[in-house]
Amino acid sequence: MKIFTPKRLESSSRFLWALVLLAFPITSFPFIPFIGTDTQVRPLSLYPAAILMAVLVFRSILEKKLLIWSKSLLPLLAFALVAVISSSVGIFLAPLDQYQSAYDGRVLRAWITFATGMVFALIAIVMNHDNDDLKFTLKWLYIGFSIQIAWSFVQLLGFYAPNYFFRMAIVNFIKIVQPLFVITGLAPYQRISGLTLEPSWLAAEIIAAYLPWAFAALLKGYHWTRRIWVSVVVFIVAIILLIFTYSRGGILIAAVAMLLTFLVAGWSWIRAAWHWFLHPIRSVNSAIVRNLLGMGLRIFISVAILGSVVGGAYLLSQNAYFAKIWNSQKTDLIAYFIDISAGPRLAVAWAGWTIFEQHP
Repeated sequence: MKIFTPKRLESSSRFLWALVLLAFPITSFPFIPFIGTDTQVRPLSLYPAAILMAVLVFRSILEKKLLIWSKSLLPLLAFALVAVISSSVGIFLAPLDQYQSAYDGRVLRAWITFATGMVFALIAIVMNHDNDDLKFTLKWLYIGFSIQIAWSFVQLLGFYAPNYFFRMAIVNFIKIVQPLFVITGLAPYQRISGLTLEPSWLAAEIIAAYLPWAFAALLKGYHWTRRIWVSVVVFIVAIILLIFTYSRGGILIAAVAMLLTFLVAGWSWIRAAWHWFLHPIRSVNSAIVRNLLGMGLRIFISVAILGSVVGGAYLLSQNAYFAKIWNSQKTDLIAYFIDISAGPRLAVAWAGWTIFEQHP
Protein backbone atom coordinates (compact mmCIF):
# COMPACT_ATOMS: atom_id res chain seq x y z
CA MET A 1 0.00 0.00 0.00
CA LYS A 2 1.48 3.30 -1.14
CA ILE A 3 1.60 6.19 1.30
CA PHE A 4 1.91 8.96 -1.28
CA THR A 5 -1.02 8.11 -3.51
CA PRO A 6 -2.58 10.95 -5.56
CA LYS A 7 -5.82 10.67 -3.58
CA ARG A 8 -4.06 10.95 -0.22
CA LEU A 9 -1.93 13.85 -1.38
CA GLU A 10 -5.04 15.66 -2.61
CA SER A 11 -6.76 15.07 0.73
CA SER A 12 -3.68 16.34 2.54
CA SER A 13 -3.67 19.44 0.32
CA ARG A 14 -7.29 20.17 1.20
CA PHE A 15 -6.63 19.66 4.90
CA LEU A 16 -3.67 22.06 4.83
CA TRP A 17 -5.68 24.60 2.81
CA ALA A 18 -8.41 24.47 5.45
CA LEU A 19 -5.78 25.16 8.13
CA VAL A 20 -4.50 28.15 6.12
CA LEU A 21 -7.99 29.65 5.98
CA LEU A 22 -8.66 28.80 9.63
CA ALA A 23 -5.45 30.54 10.77
CA PHE A 24 -5.86 33.46 8.37
CA PRO A 25 -7.25 35.93 10.98
CA ILE A 26 -4.05 35.77 13.08
CA THR A 27 -1.64 38.22 11.43
CA SER A 28 1.04 38.76 14.10
CA PHE A 29 1.70 35.40 15.71
CA PRO A 30 4.50 35.76 18.27
CA PHE A 31 6.06 32.32 17.75
CA ILE A 32 7.55 32.56 14.27
CA PRO A 33 11.26 32.87 15.13
CA PHE A 34 12.77 32.79 11.65
CA ILE A 35 11.05 36.01 10.49
CA GLY A 36 12.84 38.39 12.84
CA THR A 37 12.17 39.98 16.20
CA ASP A 38 11.27 43.42 14.82
CA THR A 39 8.88 42.18 12.13
CA GLN A 40 5.20 42.84 12.78
CA VAL A 41 3.85 40.77 9.89
CA ARG A 42 3.78 37.22 11.31
CA PRO A 43 0.86 35.29 9.80
CA LEU A 44 0.12 32.04 11.59
CA SER A 45 -1.21 30.67 8.30
CA LEU A 46 2.37 30.78 6.97
CA TYR A 47 3.08 27.46 8.71
CA PRO A 48 0.40 25.37 6.90
CA ALA A 49 0.90 27.45 3.71
CA ALA A 50 4.60 26.54 3.54
CA ILE A 51 3.84 22.85 4.10
CA LEU A 52 1.05 23.00 1.50
CA MET A 53 3.43 24.58 -1.00
CA ALA A 54 5.87 21.71 -0.46
CA VAL A 55 3.07 19.16 -0.94
CA LEU A 56 1.95 20.85 -4.18
CA VAL A 57 5.52 20.81 -5.53
CA PHE A 58 5.79 17.12 -4.60
CA ARG A 59 2.47 16.43 -6.33
CA SER A 60 3.69 18.25 -9.44
CA ILE A 61 6.78 16.01 -9.55
CA LEU A 62 4.81 12.84 -8.82
CA GLU A 63 2.02 13.57 -11.31
CA LYS A 64 4.47 15.03 -13.86
CA LYS A 65 2.44 18.18 -14.44
CA LEU A 66 2.82 21.78 -13.32
CA LEU A 67 0.11 22.38 -10.74
CA ILE A 68 1.33 25.77 -9.54
CA TRP A 69 0.82 27.74 -12.70
CA SER A 70 -1.84 30.03 -14.16
CA LYS A 71 -1.98 32.63 -16.92
CA SER A 72 -2.99 35.15 -14.28
CA LEU A 73 0.59 34.94 -12.97
CA LEU A 74 2.07 36.58 -16.09
CA PRO A 75 1.55 40.18 -14.84
CA LEU A 76 3.01 39.13 -11.50
CA LEU A 77 6.10 37.72 -13.21
CA ALA A 78 6.46 40.99 -15.13
CA PHE A 79 6.33 42.85 -11.83
CA ALA A 80 8.96 40.49 -10.38
CA LEU A 81 11.25 41.20 -13.35
CA VAL A 82 10.94 44.96 -12.83
CA ALA A 83 11.57 44.47 -9.10
CA VAL A 84 14.75 42.49 -9.83
CA ILE A 85 16.02 45.23 -12.13
CA SER A 86 15.19 48.06 -9.72
CA SER A 87 16.72 46.19 -6.77
CA SER A 88 19.92 45.62 -8.74
CA VAL A 89 20.13 49.23 -9.93
CA GLY A 90 19.53 50.45 -6.38
CA ILE A 91 22.78 48.87 -5.23
CA PHE A 92 24.80 51.15 -7.50
CA LEU A 93 23.01 54.28 -6.25
CA ALA A 94 24.48 53.72 -2.76
CA PRO A 95 21.37 54.92 -0.87
CA LEU A 96 21.80 56.16 2.69
CA ASP A 97 20.88 54.00 5.67
CA GLN A 98 17.46 54.66 7.18
CA TYR A 99 17.05 54.24 10.93
CA GLN A 100 20.24 52.15 11.01
CA SER A 101 18.80 49.89 8.31
CA ALA A 102 21.10 49.32 5.35
CA TYR A 103 19.90 49.01 1.76
CA ASP A 104 20.75 45.31 1.40
CA GLY A 105 18.79 44.48 4.57
CA ARG A 106 15.75 46.39 3.33
CA VAL A 107 15.90 44.69 -0.07
CA LEU A 108 16.22 41.27 1.54
CA ARG A 109 13.17 41.92 3.72
CA ALA A 110 11.22 43.17 0.70
CA TRP A 111 12.01 40.01 -1.26
CA ILE A 112 11.10 37.77 1.67
CA THR A 113 7.78 39.62 1.85
CA PHE A 114 7.27 39.18 -1.90
CA ALA A 115 8.11 35.47 -1.70
CA THR A 116 5.66 35.01 1.18
CA GLY A 117 2.95 36.72 -0.84
CA MET A 118 3.76 34.51 -3.82
CA VAL A 119 3.28 31.39 -1.70
CA PHE A 120 -0.21 32.52 -0.67
CA ALA A 121 -1.08 33.57 -4.22
CA LEU A 122 0.05 30.27 -5.75
CA ILE A 123 -1.72 28.01 -3.27
CA ALA A 124 -4.91 30.07 -3.61
CA ILE A 125 -4.82 29.60 -7.40
CA VAL A 126 -4.13 25.87 -7.19
CA MET A 127 -6.76 25.18 -4.54
CA ASN A 128 -9.60 26.99 -6.38
CA HIS A 129 -10.14 25.38 -9.77
CA ASP A 130 -13.91 24.88 -9.82
CA ASN A 131 -17.12 25.67 -7.94
CA ASP A 132 -16.65 22.82 -5.46
CA ASP A 133 -13.22 24.18 -4.55
CA LEU A 134 -14.71 27.64 -4.09
CA LYS A 135 -17.42 26.31 -1.79
CA PHE A 136 -14.77 24.53 0.30
CA THR A 137 -12.71 27.73 0.46
CA LEU A 138 -15.64 29.90 1.52
CA LYS A 139 -16.70 27.37 4.15
CA TRP A 140 -13.34 27.41 5.93
CA LEU A 141 -12.76 31.11 5.30
CA TYR A 142 -15.99 31.89 7.17
CA ILE A 143 -15.18 29.40 9.93
CA GLY A 144 -11.93 31.30 10.43
CA PHE A 145 -13.91 34.52 10.43
CA SER A 146 -16.14 33.16 13.19
CA ILE A 147 -13.01 32.85 15.37
CA GLN A 148 -12.19 36.47 14.56
CA ILE A 149 -15.75 37.48 15.45
CA ALA A 150 -15.63 35.63 18.76
CA TRP A 151 -12.42 37.29 19.94
CA SER A 152 -13.56 40.71 18.71
CA PHE A 153 -16.73 40.26 20.74
CA VAL A 154 -14.61 39.47 23.82
CA GLN A 155 -12.73 42.74 23.25
CA LEU A 156 -16.03 44.59 22.89
CA LEU A 157 -17.10 43.22 26.28
CA GLY A 158 -13.82 44.42 27.74
CA PHE A 159 -14.60 47.92 26.46
CA TYR A 160 -18.36 48.23 26.79
CA ALA A 161 -19.65 45.73 29.39
CA PRO A 162 -21.98 47.64 31.77
CA ASN A 163 -20.66 46.05 34.96
CA TYR A 164 -17.25 47.43 35.98
CA PHE A 165 -15.98 44.28 37.73
CA PHE A 166 -17.09 42.05 34.86
CA ARG A 167 -15.39 44.43 32.42
CA MET A 168 -12.13 44.32 34.40
CA ALA A 169 -12.32 40.51 34.55
CA ILE A 170 -12.64 40.41 30.75
CA VAL A 171 -9.71 42.82 30.31
CA ASN A 172 -7.51 40.69 32.58
CA PHE A 173 -8.56 37.59 30.64
CA ILE A 174 -7.58 39.31 27.37
CA LYS A 175 -4.20 40.32 28.80
CA ILE A 176 -3.49 36.68 29.65
CA VAL A 177 -4.78 35.02 26.47
CA GLN A 178 -4.09 37.52 23.68
CA PRO A 179 -0.25 37.40 23.94
CA LEU A 180 -0.48 33.73 22.96
CA PHE A 181 -1.77 34.73 19.52
CA VAL A 182 -0.87 38.39 18.95
CA ILE A 183 2.27 40.40 19.73
CA THR A 184 0.22 43.43 20.88
CA GLY A 185 -2.42 43.97 23.53
CA LEU A 186 -5.69 45.90 23.53
CA ALA A 187 -5.81 48.91 21.24
CA PRO A 188 -6.42 52.41 22.67
CA TYR A 189 -9.56 54.53 22.15
CA GLN A 190 -11.81 51.45 22.67
CA ARG A 191 -11.03 50.19 19.16
CA ILE A 192 -11.18 46.44 18.52
CA SER A 193 -8.31 44.76 16.72
CA GLY A 194 -9.46 41.14 16.99
CA LEU A 195 -6.64 38.71 16.29
CA THR A 196 -4.70 41.21 14.17
CA LEU A 197 -1.92 43.60 15.15
CA GLU A 198 -4.07 46.74 15.30
CA PRO A 199 -7.57 47.97 14.37
CA SER A 200 -6.57 49.17 10.90
CA TRP A 201 -5.24 45.68 10.16
CA LEU A 202 -8.58 44.15 11.19
CA ALA A 203 -10.37 46.64 8.94
CA ALA A 204 -8.06 45.77 6.04
CA GLU A 205 -8.62 42.05 6.63
CA ILE A 206 -12.39 42.51 6.58
CA ILE A 207 -12.25 44.64 3.43
CA ALA A 208 -9.87 42.32 1.57
CA ALA A 209 -11.16 38.87 2.53
CA TYR A 210 -14.59 38.68 4.14
CA LEU A 211 -16.72 41.62 3.05
CA PRO A 212 -16.16 41.22 -0.74
CA TRP A 213 -17.31 37.59 -0.79
CA ALA A 214 -20.40 38.27 1.30
CA PHE A 215 -21.28 41.41 -0.68
CA ALA A 216 -20.79 39.63 -4.02
CA ALA A 217 -22.91 36.70 -2.87
CA LEU A 218 -25.77 39.04 -1.93
CA LEU A 219 -25.43 41.14 -5.06
CA LYS A 220 -25.33 38.25 -7.52
CA GLY A 221 -27.49 35.77 -5.62
CA TYR A 222 -24.67 33.24 -5.31
CA HIS A 223 -25.43 30.84 -2.49
CA TRP A 224 -22.43 28.59 -1.91
CA THR A 225 -24.33 26.79 0.80
CA ARG A 226 -27.95 25.77 1.23
CA ARG A 227 -28.11 28.13 4.19
CA ILE A 228 -28.81 31.35 2.31
CA TRP A 229 -28.73 33.43 5.49
CA VAL A 230 -25.00 32.76 6.03
CA SER A 231 -23.91 35.44 3.54
CA VAL A 232 -26.37 37.92 5.07
CA VAL A 233 -25.03 37.29 8.58
CA VAL A 234 -21.40 37.51 7.45
CA PHE A 235 -22.10 40.79 5.64
CA ILE A 236 -23.87 42.38 8.62
CA VAL A 237 -21.28 41.21 11.17
CA ALA A 238 -18.41 42.35 8.92
CA ILE A 239 -19.93 45.84 8.76
CA ILE A 240 -20.42 45.93 12.55
CA LEU A 241 -16.82 44.88 13.23
CA LEU A 242 -15.58 47.39 10.67
CA ILE A 243 -17.41 50.19 12.49
CA PHE A 244 -15.96 49.19 15.88
CA THR A 245 -12.42 49.25 14.50
CA TYR A 246 -12.98 52.99 14.03
CA SER A 247 -10.50 52.80 11.17
CA ARG A 248 -11.14 55.97 9.20
CA GLY A 249 -9.36 54.79 6.08
CA GLY A 250 -10.90 51.32 6.29
CA ILE A 251 -14.47 52.59 6.67
CA LEU A 252 -14.02 55.11 3.85
CA ILE A 253 -12.50 52.53 1.50
CA ALA A 254 -15.24 50.00 2.28
CA ALA A 255 -18.00 52.57 1.71
CA VAL A 256 -16.59 53.80 -1.61
CA ALA A 257 -15.78 50.27 -2.84
CA MET A 258 -19.27 48.96 -2.03
CA LEU A 259 -20.91 52.00 -3.63
CA LEU A 260 -18.91 51.67 -6.86
CA THR A 261 -19.43 47.91 -6.98
CA PHE A 262 -23.13 48.39 -6.33
CA LEU A 263 -23.44 50.91 -9.17
CA VAL A 264 -21.29 49.02 -11.69
CA ALA A 265 -22.10 45.36 -11.04
CA GLY A 266 -25.48 45.59 -9.37
CA TRP A 267 -27.42 47.84 -11.74
CA SER A 268 -29.92 45.11 -12.68
CA TRP A 269 -30.36 44.30 -8.99
CA ILE A 270 -30.98 48.00 -8.24
CA ARG A 271 -33.68 48.24 -10.90
CA ALA A 272 -35.38 45.05 -9.71
CA ALA A 273 -35.26 46.14 -6.07
CA TRP A 274 -36.53 49.63 -6.93
CA HIS A 275 -39.39 48.20 -8.99
CA TRP A 276 -40.31 45.84 -6.13
CA PHE A 277 -40.17 48.67 -3.59
CA LEU A 278 -42.46 50.99 -5.61
CA HIS A 279 -45.09 48.32 -6.22
CA PRO A 280 -46.20 47.02 -2.82
CA ILE A 281 -49.66 46.24 -4.14
CA ARG A 282 -49.50 43.56 -6.82
CA SER A 283 -53.05 43.97 -8.00
CA VAL A 284 -56.40 45.17 -6.75
CA ASN A 285 -57.68 41.59 -6.67
CA SER A 286 -54.80 40.38 -4.44
CA ALA A 287 -55.57 39.45 -0.85
CA ILE A 288 -55.62 42.43 1.50
CA VAL A 289 -53.41 40.62 4.02
CA ARG A 290 -50.76 39.96 1.36
CA ASN A 291 -50.74 43.59 0.28
CA LEU A 292 -50.49 44.79 3.91
CA LEU A 293 -47.61 42.39 4.57
CA GLY A 294 -45.85 43.67 1.45
CA MET A 295 -46.18 47.28 2.56
CA GLY A 296 -45.13 46.42 6.11
CA LEU A 297 -42.01 44.64 4.83
CA ARG A 298 -41.02 47.67 2.76
CA ILE A 299 -41.52 50.00 5.72
CA PHE A 300 -39.47 47.70 7.94
CA ILE A 301 -36.60 47.57 5.42
CA SER A 302 -36.63 51.37 5.06
CA VAL A 303 -36.56 51.88 8.83
CA ALA A 304 -33.80 49.24 9.23
CA ILE A 305 -31.58 50.89 6.61
CA LEU A 306 -32.16 54.38 8.00
CA GLY A 307 -31.59 53.16 11.57
CA SER A 308 -28.37 51.39 10.57
CA VAL A 309 -26.98 54.52 8.91
CA VAL A 310 -27.96 56.79 11.81
CA GLY A 311 -26.78 54.28 14.43
CA GLY A 312 -23.44 53.76 12.68
CA ALA A 313 -22.89 57.51 12.38
CA TYR A 314 -23.74 57.96 16.06
CA LEU A 315 -21.29 55.25 17.16
CA LEU A 316 -18.52 56.80 15.07
CA SER A 317 -19.22 60.26 16.48
CA GLN A 318 -18.94 58.96 20.06
CA ASN A 319 -15.39 57.67 19.59
CA ALA A 320 -12.72 60.27 20.47
CA TYR A 321 -10.24 58.92 17.90
CA PHE A 322 -12.70 58.98 15.00
CA ALA A 323 -14.33 62.26 16.02
CA LYS A 324 -10.97 64.04 15.80
CA ILE A 325 -11.70 64.46 12.10
CA TRP A 326 -14.28 67.18 12.78
CA ASN A 327 -13.41 68.13 16.37
CA SER A 328 -9.87 69.31 15.65
CA GLN A 329 -9.26 73.02 16.29
CA LYS A 330 -6.21 73.23 14.01
CA THR A 331 -6.42 75.57 11.03
CA ASP A 332 -3.09 74.71 9.38
CA LEU A 333 -3.36 71.62 7.13
CA ILE A 334 -0.17 69.93 8.37
CA ALA A 335 -1.04 70.66 12.01
CA TYR A 336 -4.52 69.24 11.34
CA PHE A 337 -3.10 65.95 10.00
CA ILE A 338 -0.82 65.68 13.02
CA ASP A 339 -3.69 66.42 15.40
CA ILE A 340 -5.92 63.66 13.93
CA SER A 341 -3.04 61.13 14.26
CA ALA A 342 -2.40 61.04 10.51
CA GLY A 343 0.98 62.80 10.68
CA PRO A 344 3.14 59.69 10.05
CA ARG A 345 1.11 58.75 6.98
CA LEU A 346 1.41 62.28 5.63
CA ALA A 347 5.18 62.26 6.25
CA VAL A 348 5.63 58.93 4.45
CA ALA A 349 3.49 60.04 1.50
CA TRP A 350 5.30 63.37 1.28
CA ALA A 351 8.74 61.77 1.46
CA GLY A 352 7.76 59.10 -1.05
CA TRP A 353 6.51 61.67 -3.55
CA THR A 354 9.65 63.78 -3.12
CA ILE A 355 11.88 60.74 -3.72
CA PHE A 356 9.83 59.77 -6.76
CA GLU A 357 10.23 63.25 -8.24
CA GLN A 358 13.99 63.03 -7.81
CA HIS A 359 14.33 59.39 -8.95
CA PRO A 360 11.23 58.42 -10.99
